[in-house]
Formats: sequence, structure tokens, C-alpha cells
Amino acid sequence: MFKSDFADLRNELYTLEKNDFSVLKGENERLLADVERVKLKIKDEMSKLQGSVRLDMNLEKGRIREESQEQEAKVQQTSNKIDTEVALLRNQLGTLKFSIIKYIVGSIATVAALFFGYFGLVK
Repeated sequence: MFKSDFADLRNELYTLEKNDFSVLKGENERLLADVERVKLKIKDEMSKLQGSVRLDMNLEKGRIREESQEQEAKVQQTSNKIDTEVALLRNQLGTLKFSIIKYIVGSIATVAALFFGYFGLVK
């Protein structure tokens, strides 16, 4: 009687343990599947995020290049204006030099004529 009760109890415990193990195994497999799904979802989100960041960086690089080119064009334009103004000033200085020399030579000639005229009259 005790032996059969122990055998029944052992069989029942074995069945319960087997059922519990099956339930735990199924739960474990379900959790592993959930973990894999989350992993794939995270990997997908990371890929999207990386793509978005790359796109933003490339757009920003392009914008910075455009700004740099605009600034360089402005600098070149300013440099050209400066060169033009310097050339104009050089021309004006050359013209002024010629005018000053012309008036100095004329003044010297006038003074010399007056000087020689004075000495010619005095003698």
C-alpha cells in the first residue's frame, strides 16, 4: 500500500515536474523570442538613427561649404575693389606728380626769366 502510494506520488511529482519544466521551457523560449524581437527592433532603430545622423551631417557639410564659398566670393570681391581703388589712386598720384612738376618747372622758368631780366636791366 505505501509502496503503491509512493509510486503514485512519485509519478504525480514526475508529471508535475515535467509539466512545470515544459511550461518553464515554453516561457523561456517565448522570452528568448521577445528578446530577439527587441534586439532586432533596437538594431533597426539604431540603423535609422545612424542614417538620419549621416544625412544631417552631410546636409550640414554642404551648407557649410556653400557658406564658405559665399564668404570666399565676398573676400575676392572686396580684394578686387581694393585693387581697383589702389590703381585709381596710383593714377591720380601720377597725374598730380606730373602737374606739380609742370608747375614747378614753369615757376622756376618764370623766376629765372625774372632774374635774368632784372640783371639784364641792371647792367
